[in-house]
Amino acid sequence: DEHTRKILHEIFEDLKNINEQRSSKLVLIYLPDMDTLAGETPGEWTEFLEGESRSLGVPLINLVSEFGALPYQEVVPLFISQKQMARGHLSVAGNNLVSKLIHDKLMNAPTISAALQARLR
Repeated sequence: DEHTRKILHEIFEDLKNINEQRSSKLVLIYLPDMDTLAGETPGEWTEFLEGESRSLGVPLINLVSEFGALPYQEVVPLFISQKQMARGHLSVAGNNLVSKLIHDKLMNAPTISAALQARLR
């Protein structure tokens, strides 16, 4: 809803400002849950996050397509449980996959990889 979007926008702005003050780079990450992968969650959140990313000049790593490309039987073990309390939480295998995907995307993003390489020197 609009109230949630406004709050998220303010959070993203605050995070961007904090990162700029600390000379660090903010990157937004969108991790899908099982509902998103089943097509039950509207794409409006993706559109909202992409719009925020563009307007704030903050990179967005959206992992929906990477998860969506996997067969269902490979996706299920990436999450802890289908039960409501743990729904959407990643398992060890899920966290391992996400860390590799994020690393690969960061290293292939020119502005981010350049910033990371400069820090290593």
